[in-house]
Amino acid sequence: MIVYLYRYIGEVVYMANYKPRTEFLIPGQGRPKLGHKQLKVKISDEDRRALEDMASKFGIYYAGKPWIGGLIQKIAQGEIELVNPG
Repeated sequence: MIVYLYRYIGEVVYMANYKPRTEFLIPGQGRPKLGHKQLKVKISDEDRRALEDMASKFGIYYAGKPWIGGLIQKIAQGEIELVNPG
């Protein structure tokens, strides 16, 4: 029997399941991988909340949360048009 040991603040902690059974796991489980390029933008918390509100109004969610990236994607694809009323 192999026992893996980990040190944490001077104490020895035994890992309970050192060899977990994974044969029952379903491939592709979890959030889907989209394979998109990454874009980083620095915005204020207020602007982030406003964009998340827009995404939720359009029903754009990823993993149960409003998805700003999906909102930007739909704008880029022409599915959502921005209009300046002023």
